[in-house]
Amino acid sequence: MTHLLPIRQPMHPSAFSETRIRGVRVGKAILNIVTDFAEQGWAIRENFLDEQHWRAMADEAGQLWEQGAFRKAGMGRLAEHRLQAEIRGDYSLWLDPQQTPAAFRFVAEELEALRAALNASLYLGLFEFEAHLAIYPPGASYARHVDQLHGSAARRVSMAFYLNDGWRATDGGELCLYPPSIPRRAVTRKMMVLPAGGTLAVFGSADMPHAVRPATRPRLSLSGWFRSRA
Repeated sequence: MTHLLPIRQPMHPSAFSETRIRGVRVGKAILNIVTDFAEQGWAIRENFLDEQHWRAMADEAGQLWEQGAFRKAGMGRLAEHRLQAEIRGDYSLWLDPQQTPAAFRFVAEELEALRAALNASLYLGLFEFEAHLAIYPPGASYARHVDQLHGSAARRVSMAFYLNDGWRATDGGELCLYPPSIPRRAVTRKMMVLPAGGTLAVFGSADMPHAVRPATRPRLSLSGWFRSRA
């Protein structure tokens, strides 16, 4: 299985100050995410964004859902795109600066800082972020998969940012990460991420299988991928 990082040795994030990585100013939260990603291939941060801002994104998404702006999500791209309800049951809305300004600002500011820090430290060559809002109705799920598309290595780093108020463990809907070092048969040895509002999950697009468990209430996130030109 091909690792996301290039062959040449990256400069470890701990070698830099908390405010700069190769001239890129970053906050402590982003520095910690880059460090965790470099060491283990994933990073999880609760309260990545203050409540006022993620609630604005959630309200925006909720209004668009009520207006019927979301579409059933499918598999593949372009001519290969197809709906497979038995694999994934979510609905999605791709970001647009006019239609989703709150979500777009989050991508342009917080996630742009993360992209720059990942590039500065790990030489990933990330040049853009493609993203959509995703809603899973009660009972919907997404079977185990990886995010890198067949025939393309452009997707390098995946991200999910959760917008769910008052989420409890009994609500379900966890993101399940299956690190490559854990055998596939050891299904009980997976990482479970509760989709509580303000939580950010970052992981490799090519080598981190993951799944979404069914929930008892609607589950909302902003999800996407940092892409390279490869």
